[in-house]
Amino acid sequence: MRGVQLDFIRTGKPVENAFIESFNGHLRDECLNGHQFPSLAEA
Repeated sequence: MRGVQLDFIRTGKPVENAFIESFNGHLRDECLNGHQFPSLAEA
């Protein structure tokens, strides 16, 4: 993959990828928590 190596974090260790965990938290707070979706598919 063009010199990119995948490296998965261990389950239950979100501190190993703080950047994406922070992004996910902001996304959840600003987008998902502020809107009620009728179904999981629409979320």
